[in-house]
Amino acid sequence: MSFFGALVLAAGLIYLGPVAAPSFASVDHPISIKEACETEHGKAATVILVGPEDAYSWRCQVGHSLMHLHLDWFCKRKFSATSEAKFIRFEDPDSWVCRVMP
Repeated sequence: MSFFGALVLAAGLIYLGPVAAPSFASVDHPISIKEACETEHGKAATVILVGPEDAYSWRCQVGHSLMHLHLDWFCKRKFSATSEAKFIRFEDPDSWVCRVMP
């Protein structure tokens, strides 16, 4: 191999190095509260906000019963065992995400 060819090969390997490196950053996926409710309690369940309308105000209504949501369970089921539910802003009930760790 010529010196020029070796230089091009080395430059290509240096360039591709960071691209192929693993990512250790978590990824946030917005949670559909409706989907979480239906996954846990069935298609007949509906979502409602109760109380002061903060991150913990979501309930699933099944018939006349109000049920809590288990969003960590939903995230683990939908993504992976390393996922967890997090809210971005406590005052915003729509700010829930599934945080997926690598």
